Amino acid sequence: MSAPLKIIVAFIFTLLTSSASAFVAPGTRPVVTSASPGTRVGFSSSTSALFMEAPTIDRKTKDNTSEQQEKGKEWQVRLWNDPMNKREYVARCLIEICSLEDGMAYSVMMHAHQNGMAVIGQYQKEIAEGYTSELTQHGLTVDMAQAE
Repeated sequence: MSAPLKIIVAFIFTLLTSSASAFVAPGTRPVVTSASPGTRVGFSSSTSALFMEAPTIDRKTKDNTSEQQEKGKEWQVRLWNDPMNKREYVARCLIEICSLEDGMAYSVMMHAHQNGMAVIGQYQKEIAEGYTSELTQHGLTVDMAQAE
């Protein structure tokens, strides 16, 4: 057995056989009681006692269905054709900002060039907002629309 492994085994053995720990003062033993709300939980020893109230748990459930539905909705980031940017620049922006593969970026760019608009992808709202902001800062004409 290697030296570091022997030290670890000795440390674990000491922890298991010792009555002291970082959470219990030496010479004290845990008091096992019911932990219902308002019940006192703590440790006792011959010299001192430490007690605190058990935490109360709020068991009321919130109606998060509308929040979850709103978060789960997908948003499309759409690229519009513009006469200002070169096709290579648009494809490079899609690769660098939206992490599209080369072929996919080229396909999206060509679809926007030929048809006037192309969907870059569907994302959660926060991600779609980030992509829209970044692409707009780079001079591309993009917007967001809620996916159907």
